[in-house]
Amino acid sequence: QYENNTWITAKGKLVNHYHKELKQNLPTLEIDSFTKVDKPENPYVYRVF
Repeated sequence: QYENNTWITAKGKLVNHYHKELKQNLPTLEIDSFTKVDKPENPYVYRVF
């Protein structure tokens, strides 16, 4: 188990799973493997307008 705010790189498949309570499909990452990495220089994603 990792501490909060630990950065990882994950590899896997993005699949849709049905959520019963929300009654809809939601994208879910099925992780095959992951590794701990250093925090990126810029950890945020900005929307480009």
